[in-house]
Amino acid sequence: MRVVWKHELPREANVLMLHKDAEILHVAAQHDGIHLWEAHDEAEAKKVRRRFHVVGTGRTFPDSGTHVGSLLMRDGAFVFHVFEEPA
Repeated sequence: MRVVWKHELPREANVLMLHKDAEILHVAAQHDGIHLWEAHDEAEAKKVRRRFHVVGTGRTFPDSGTHVGSLLMRDGAFVFHVFEEPA
């Protein structure tokens, strides 16, 4: 069986320990924070380090990042983009 978990991302570089088979489903603002939802096999015990960057529009980020999603905060006053660095 698969399960969905939520992780909070501070507005900087983030290293998360995620299950090896974790699939990123969505990023969004919730309760004035930035969150990432992922799904994984609940039987998978091995975790791996995955690095994410949260950047505001107009800010720089590593060239090698893969876009995971974008989100609006404060009624659209701020737009943030989440990128994952390659393993």
